[in-house]
Amino acid sequence: MVLLTKLKRLSFCLPEKSGCLVVVDQMVVSIGNFLVVVLLARFLGVDDFGRFTIAWLILLFSSSLVMAVVVFPMLSTAPQLKGGEKKEYVVGCIGSYLFGSAIWVFVGVVAYVLSSHVESGGIRTLIFPLIVCVVFVNLQEVCRRSLVALNKMRLVLISDVVTYGGRFILVVVFGLFDGLSIEIGLWLCAGSSVFGVLVCASTLGFQGGLYSCTITAWRTNKSSAKWLLPSGVMQWTSINLFVVCAAYLIGPASVATLRVCQSLLSVFNVLIQGLENLIPPKASLIYSEGGKSALKNYLVRCSLVGTLPFLGLIVFSFLWGEFVVVAIYGGDYENITSILTIYSISYVFMYLVVPVRAGLRTIGKTKIWFLSYLVSSLFSICLVYYLETTYFLVGAVSGMLIANIIIIAISSAGLRTFLLGRS
Repeated sequence: MVLLTKLKRLSFCLPEKSGCLVVVDQMVVSIGNFLVVVLLARFLGVDDFGRFTIAWLILLFSSSLVMAVVVFPMLSTAPQLKGGEKKEYVVGCIGSYLFGSAIWVFVGVVAYVLSSHVESGGIRTLIFPLIVCVVFVNLQEVCRRSLVALNKMRLVLISDVVTYGGRFILVVVFGLFDGLSIEIGLWLCAGSSVFGVLVCASTLGFQGGLYSCTITAWRTNKSSAKWLLPSGVMQWTSINLFVVCAAYLIGPASVATLRVCQSLLSVFNVLIQGLENLIPPKASLIYSEGGKSALKNYLVRCSLVGTLPFLGLIVFSFLWGEFVVVAIYGGDYENITSILTIYSISYVFMYLVVPVRAGLRTIGKTKIWFLSYLVSSLFSICLVYYLETTYFLVGAVSGMLIANIIIIAISSAGLRTFLLGRS
């Protein structure tokens, strides 16, 4: 409690403007993730870090569902609500997550019981830590996004400092004393997220009745989530399919290499995730006040200005990427210039997802997002085997790039059609 009090006092030294706090907070998240990945890559080694990353893919899959059903609808709807109505809605969104996590725990327990009757190859020991890790890592993310929706950015910052700072310290301690393993790594990520949830719990209460708030929030989110949910699932049959298949078609070490590339470029997640917290609420307000024309102009500005830093990222990756990777992660990850360069090109389209998806959610046309993922999934399923068995990691990242381009091309075309139509 003393530490939390000091962190709160320190946060009040930061400017009141939420934009500044968003940038600082996302720096904490991105740098924290980057440092933890560096430590895990060095302490676990290439093969075990690859296996850890494969386990982490399950968490990322669950996260994509949580974002589609809970977070994305919440960030677009909450700015349109006022006072107590907004608070009850946000609490209801948290309740929706808790209901979904109960289903996940049930499925995990069933998997654990069934694994005792088959040859699991050591997977059984990872089931419980993975269950707990998925529940609390996602809960911390939902809680911090709820605070974003309530415009309580100082508490978001404190929660993330506690979560990612604690995770870094725990990994260092266990790594230095040779106590780090895949299983322990999952427990440490879960434990650090619990600390962050406790910070959020000091503000997020359930005065309105959790059950009634959950029902109301779900009714509000259902029309948007019914298309965002299958889109979230198809993220794993399109872009992420190349990562999942790489684990089997190329080997666990290939997944470790992809994770290293992603981690090195994660500094640009400060921009992407920070704007993910700013653009959807702003787009919603602009649309409600100025209509389609104002929304179109805003999204075009966001798209053009936001892509500029990523053009510099491409040049950096091509010229100095391999040198930086070897210096930070070690010689096991050399000779990846082409992979890192292609991955950095993908980041242009990963960023464009933010304004395009925000626009579609704002005007209630999330079906277009679903259709873009459907086409991208068909491409990925048809070509993933050929690309990865022929061109290996270069084929994997090239497939991810093309899948990203397909999604943005179709969804932006659909968004443009509706924005240029009559109000």
